[in-house]
Amino acid sequence: GVVQEKDYSYWFRKELGARLKGVKHRFPSGGIIRTLGLHEASNQDISATVKVKNGKRALFYELDVTAEWVCETVKGRTLKGIVRLYNIAQDTSYCPGGDQNTSWIFSLGYGPDLLQGRDGQELLDEQSDIYEVNSRAIGEAIRELHRKVAPSKSP
Repeated sequence: GVVQEKDYSYWFRKELGARLKGVKHRFPSGGIIRTLGLHEASNQDISATVKVKNGKRALFYELDVTAEWVCETVKGRTLKGIVRLYNIAQDTSYCPGGDQNTSWIFSLGYGPDLLQGRDGQELLDEQSDIYEVNSRAIGEAIRELHRKVAPSKSP
């Protein structure tokens, strides 16, 4: 049978950027980290396609995204870096510490100034929470993608 494809990658990239831009996490000390959105200088691998064959629809998506973050520490320092979330696809899931073949992967990038104080160490200690809040935003974008590509119901 004939396969029809519709590409949603451009829309999905905009949705991801908007969702990540609003992410923030407050540390026990009172410091706060904010995700500023997609890091434009980094290569963003974002694809989303619906394929229809013999009346059956399938959504395929794959993400490897890098976002910028800024942290205002309780000691008044401003730290900056990037966060990368990858191995995100229709056949993987958010599962911290899970199998790298089936789980989303997260890495936090930062400059050498991070470790110049206890407030920087707190950011490292909170990595799993930073992963969780950014993953939640990606999950919301994926749910929105599913809504967007769902066939419209005829009356």
